[in-house]
This record gives sequence, C-alpha cells and structure tokens, in this order.
Amino acid sequence: MESQTNDNNVNNTPQKSKKPLEKRTFISLLFFVLFQCTHFFDSNAQIIRFIQNPNIAEYYVFETPDSSAANYYVYKTVNPTEAIREGVWYVVDDPFLFRDKAIRLYRVKSPVNADFIVYYVRNAKHAGKRRVKSNK
Repeated sequence: MESQTNDNNVNNTPQKSKKPLEKRTFISLLFFVLFQCTHFFDSNAQIIRFIQNPNIAEYYVFETPDSSAANYYVYKTVNPTEAIREGVWYVVDDPFLFRDKAIRLYRVKSPVNADFIVYYVRNAKHAGKRRVKSNK
C-alpha cells in the first residue's frame, strides 16, 4: 500500500505559528500607545507647585477673589490625570512629588508683579485664559 503523502507534498511542512508575529505587533502597539499617552500627558499637564523662593519660580501668580480682575481662570483638581487641559491645575503639596514635572509658581502680594492674575472657578469647563468679549 502506497502512502498518499509523498515527500514533495506541501502538507508535510509544519505550519508556522503566527504567535510570535502577533506578540511583536502587540508589544509594538503597546509601546506606541504608552509613548503617546505619556507624551500627551507631559505636554499638556498642568501640575503646579507653589514655592517659597521667588528666584526659582517659573511664574508669579496673584490670586484674586474678583473674577473680573483675573486674566486666568483655574479649576483645582484632586487627581493629576485630570489636569490635562489649560486652566485645570493639580496642586502638589508634597515638595518631592512631581518635583521635576511640576510648574513652579510663586504667590505675589500685588497684581502688578504677577504674570497671571488667577481666579478659582468651581467648574472645569470655565477654566482657561480669560476671553475678552468683543463689542459688536
């Protein structure tokens, strides 16, 4: 009795597994997504640290209770992952937490010396730079 499969039959070659290719694709995709997320978070995050030394501050801030005097509206969040758009701040109390990533602000006593005059809002959708209403 003759075998139905001979040495030249294509079916005799073992099937290659697609798992290594799928694994490489998954790992590449995972690194790409992680890079994009961290890049997005780093470029837009507004993690703030108030400091005592004005010489190392990046910006001087005056906090006002009058919304009409402000040029920047700020919403304080309790979660650093929510501080990804302009005007939404995560304020760091611990001086070692986010030490290199946090923007260093110094509170001034007069709006004349400030880079930003800040008014704190209760809703994140109102946060950001003050927009001047045009009189048309």
